[in-house]
Amino acid sequence: MRSFAVRLPGRNLDLCVIILAEMQTSVPLTDLPPPPRRLFTRPRPGGRPVWVFRLILLPFFLLNSYLALLVVGQILAQAYGRVVNATIVEKKAARHHSYSAICEYHLDGVYHRNKEWLSEMEFGALNTGDVLQIKAISLFGCGFSVQNASRWSQTLRDAALILLWEVAFSPFMFLLYILPPIVGLAELRAALLLRHGIAVGGVIISIQKTPNDATMFFVSYQFRTIAGATLSARRYVDSSEYPDAKVGFPITVIYSKVRPSHSTPYEFSKIKVRVDSPR
Repeated sequence: MRSFAVRLPGRNLDLCVIILAEMQTSVPLTDLPPPPRRLFTRPRPGGRPVWVFRLILLPFFLLNSYLALLVVGQILAQAYGRVVNATIVEKKAARHHSYSAICEYHLDGVYHRNKEWLSEMEFGALNTGDVLQIKAISLFGCGFSVQNASRWSQTLRDAALILLWEVAFSPFMFLLYILPPIVGLAELRAALLLRHGIAVGGVIISIQKTPNDATMFFVSYQFRTIAGATLSARRYVDSSEYPDAKVGFPITVIYSKVRPSHSTPYEFSKIKVRVDSPR
């Protein structure tokens, strides 16, 4: 006979939860087939519209990544770059008084070709074939440079403009390109656990929720492995599942044979096992 006490908040009494059988021989609440189990495929939200947005924003994602690397490269070139002579091979003047020059130079025996932004006065004074002094540094085989005469204020100003671009587009990039692989990896781990894990009986020992605006719900549970070890774990649950979590209620716990501390309560899992279907 096993028992433990849980104190209810705001009350001066203890709730004694009695488990009538040893957890080692307890029966799981849900009758699951032995592993490997077949799982129901959970429909993924979004579908085709999400992929359309990803394709539309893909150029911005690539530009975002390039600009982030460019900022780091220019700051490092300003701080640690080596002064080299670059030859102007092409001059370009765009609308809105934007001037630039394509420069070629060698750094540590490696040829590089970069674009340098010029003022209107510099653009008029320099010609193709002239030599321009720059500070250059090589990162991952790519050359990054700033003009030798440029000041930190100019470099930081350019970095601030690029940072504004990053702040504007980074949330979309994270939601569309970074978060899905993270969520997909977590779902894959959960599916592998449900497919190959060992199912035993467990019991909910406590429930918690965070006291803030972004309320999160957690369930703590305890179970005993077939080897006789008693383990406890804590899992996040959705707000819709939280009312079903009651202290002392039996649950089905599926844990990993390789790492028993990796477990999940099946009743609160988003992925379900095909109980009535052959494997």
